[in-house]
Amino acid sequence: ILRFYCVFRYFPYLYHHVSYTRSPHSTPTTIHSAVRKFKVVVVVVLVAAAVAVSAVVYRFTSNGERQNLQAEYNDYAAKFITNFHHLAVMRQWAAYSVAAQFTAKCLDNYGPEEKPWPNATLPDFHDQVRGLLVL
Repeated sequence: ILRFYCVFRYFPYLYHHVSYTRSPHSTPTTIHSAVRKFKVVVVVVLVAAAVAVSAVVYRFTSNGERQNLQAEYNDYAAKFITNFHHLAVMRQWAAYSVAAQFTAKCLDNYGPEEKPWPNATLPDFHDQVRGLLVL
């Protein structure tokens, strides 16, 4: 009984339960069974508290992560669309610039009665459009 004194000192209701369940015919096994029941109750309460805390933390963190993921996805999608649109516009203007340059060169080199099409050539074409091809 002395070895359980520490447990009874910190948990007086357990001592109350054990002291009143003792009868003149009781054996130390009743004390052990009460302590064993108390240990089971403590373990069950700890497990239930751990599950509850884990569920609450999971719920809050998963909602936060989901919102962050959605915000990042929307940001990246907007950047992608903007960049794609900008690239398409730049390619269109590059093609327009090459076409205008080619047309001006052909009109300057040939007279009104000559018809250069479709055999019109542009000298040093690869050098003139090298920068535009990068776009």
